[in-house]
Amino acid sequence: MKKSLLISFAVALLVSLVPDSSALAGRNVFGIRGGFTDDPDSFFFGGHALIHPRRARALRLEPALELGIGDEAIDFFSIRFNFTLKYLFPLGRDMAVYPLFGPAIYYINADCDGCDDTEVGVHLGGGFDLYGVSLDIALGLTDDIPDFTFTVGYSFW
Repeated sequence: MKKSLLISFAVALLVSLVPDSSALAGRNVFGIRGGFTDDPDSFFFGGHALIHPRRARALRLEPALELGIGDEAIDFFSIRFNFTLKYLFPLGRDMAVYPLFGPAIYYINADCDGCDDTEVGVHLGGGFDLYGVSLDIALGLTDDIPDFTFTVGYSFW
């Protein structure tokens, strides 16, 4: 019940805040990202989209799809979907710091019978963006997602 409610909220928020194409003119649209997590220990890579709502220019919606590999007693493969909300505080023309928050869905496929699992959780953190390169640090607020995540991303202009 909680999982379906959280997923429904994330989808509704995304649909209600998608800007028209004129709001994205000259802004970052897509990018690549990678990093590592702790508990479970893994490395991941993937891509993201940047959405700047027309009525809230300091808000950035950043859905991301990532593939992860790890080895914590057993080898595993993960697919994760993050829907991160960032509120930008500009420090200059192409620099900003931001807090971040959002739900995440993880599918983990491990090398053991009955170890496959899908989890939903929430993460909270912050980051820094400079000329399209971002550094994010996030903590998992629920037991169902990694305790710590470090991400480096690059957004194409």
